[in-house]
Order: sequence, then structure tokens, then C-alpha cells
Amino acid sequence: MRPTARRHDDTARGTSVLEAIVALLLGVLLMGLILSVLARQREVVASLGRRAEVLATLRTVRVVLRTEARAGSGAWRTFQDSLALRGFRGAGTACSAGDGEAAVRVAPWGIRAPDPSKDSVMVVTARGEVFFRGLLRTEGGGGSCGPGDPEDRERWVLTGPVPEAVLVRYFEHGSYHLSAGALRYRRGGSGRQPLTPEVLVTPESRFLSSGAGLRALLFFRRPARATEVFVGRGGA
Repeated sequence: MRPTARRHDDTARGTSVLEAIVALLLGVLLMGLILSVLARQREVVASLGRRAEVLATLRTVRVVLRTEARAGSGAWRTFQDSLALRGFRGAGTACSAGDGEAAVRVAPWGIRAPDPSKDSVMVVTARGEVFFRGLLRTEGGGGSCGPGDPEDRERWVLTGPVPEAVLVRYFEHGSYHLSAGALRYRRGGSGRQPLTPEVLVTPESRFLSSGAGLRALLFFRRPARATEVFVGRGGA
């Protein structure tokens, strides 16, 4: 090969190597840019997810606790991170069964049917007296409350007599807790079941009870913030 041809081949080879290096550098820069964009997108998605969990927690606390406060007529007890109350689940018009047993005839309504395994009953009489009784069992075909009552009511057997009953409300004893990062509900001796995502800072989050009513002070992890939610007025 002549010297001129050899120099031409060396120049072409050098140009090809330079082009490959430039292309590699551009590829590395482009890959870094793509990874940066993906990381940013992941952070945005995670941030939106955290915000959605915070909003869901606020909504749950407001709706659930305010509903319980209204249904319970403000009868509750607070212990900083817990709220004990009667969780009313339904009501009904009533009359005494009149068969010599501690029983009433009831036309119930509520968010669920009465459950003798966990419910108690508050009975209001025609005189305005209030009695609390255990619910032993419920039976269908209890009959009506008189000639002017067309409804075939349920028959509820209670743990004690209730003369001149006109209204019943059935409830379960429960408690709400701000613990282990979430709002949780506990019925009787069962475990604390989470109602919200675990986004709270506990035990900093707590219940506050004063003459102004009941509030829930919520501290969130991310984004770091504190929010106070008014629950209701009353207490026990």
C-alpha cells in the first residue's frame, strides 16, 4: 500500500473512534437525563400518594367521629390518645311486650341490624325515663303495639323490665385510638382495627376535650403538618 493510502486509512479510523466517543458521551448524558426525569416523576407520584392518604385520613376522622358524636349525644370519655363512647347503630319505636317477660316490641331501623352478641339497648319510656339493658335475643313475629299499629314488630328480650317503653336505641361499646400511625377502632376486647393509612405521628396526635367540645389534633409525617379537627360538643 502506498503511504498516502495508509495515512487516509489512519485518519478515517481516528475519526470513527472520535465519533464513537462523542456518541457514547451523548448516550450517557441522555441516559442520565432520562433517569433524572423518571426519578422526579416517581417523587411526584409518591408525593401525590402521600397527599391523598393525608386527605383520606382527614376525611375519615371528620366523618366517622362527627357521626359518632352526633349519634351518641356527646356521651364520651377521652384519654389523650383514645376516645371511649357508645357507638349507636340504630333505633326504633317500641312498646312493652306485655307477656310477663322483660321484652319489648320494636320496629327498628339503623346502619345495621341489632346483634345480641355485642349490643346493649337504651330504652326511653313514656315518662321520659331512660334505662340501659343488655340485649339477650331478637325474634321475628313479635306482633303489633295495638289495634292502630299495622306493623308486625320484632320482639326483643332484654336483661330487665322496661315499663311503658316508647323508644329504643341499640349501641356497642367501642373506642377510637390514635395509635401506631393511624386512627383505629376497638370494640370490646378485640384488637384495634385501622380505619386510615398509617400517616400520623403518634403519640403526638391526640384528642383534646374542653368546654369548647371535643377536637382531634393530628400530626402528619409527610408532608409535616398539624391539623386540628373539631368533632363535637359534650362529654362524660
